[in-house]
Amino acid sequence: MKKFSEEIKDNGKFNTDILRIDCETESQRIEQFIRNQVFESFRKKGIAIGISGGIDSAVVATLAVCAIGADKILGLVLPERESNPLSSEYAELLIKRLGIHKELIEITPMLESFDVYKKRESIVRKHFPYYNGYDIIK
Repeated sequence: MKKFSEEIKDNGKFNTDILRIDCETESQRIEQFIRNQVFESFRKKGIAIGISGGIDSAVVATLAVCAIGADKILGLVLPERESNPLSSEYAELLIKRLGIHKELIEITPMLESFDVYKKRESIVRKHFPYYNGYDIIK
């Protein structure tokens, strides 16, 4: 079975054959890549991963645990004022299930100090002049 990059190189386009992967082989390849990057390229003893409660960070954290062990992973939960509370709950469940270390850091004050919410609103108003803002933005 060809790698994704080989399939694209061979025929130059996407097709359904690209989706035919050996999940076990690909997982092992990604885990080896993680080990090489952490221990050899970066010469670190572990990884800090932002855990959002979504599928992407769940997959990354799970692969990292398989690659280098739960004791070497720090899961960062970084909620802000507009985060759905369920996201943090899902993140907590994943962290417990994987047995990784956890830090919860509320980042709203940091985002406010950089005027992120105001800048975002300004950009949206520029592109959508009839935008009236969000109820939670003051």
